[in-house]
Amino acid sequence: MLARLTTAALIAIFAITISTIAITGASAGGTTTAVGGGGPYDGPYDGPKYCPRGDHDGVFVRHLIGLSESTAQARARAKGCSIRPLRVDGEWQLVTQEVNPRRINVAIRDGRVTRIYSFG
Repeated sequence: MLARLTTAALIAIFAITISTIAITGASAGGTTTAVGGGGPYDGPYDGPKYCPRGDHDGVFVRHLIGLSESTAQARARAKGCSIRPLRVDGEWQLVTQEVNPRRINVAIRDGRVTRIYSFG
């Protein structure tokens, strides 16, 4: 059955999955909404504040917004974390579903981080 699904259908399924995670907070262990503006999940990001979670010497995730993708990735890697773009210039990216608590899922527009979606 999966072989019959078009790319657009797979992206739609992925978007629904991400929406569910964002609304329920399943990937972050609590309620999670996006930060940044311009979409249906706008509002305060109330998930973990640092990566690694609970490490107050880690990356303060709100400070990644506005940075270039390469700078955000470098700051995250310096603390043992990584950045994964879920949306780039408004288009959802195909990504794997494994959970990595040291990965910060973000949106990128014009080469800059515009939103934090979740950890995982």
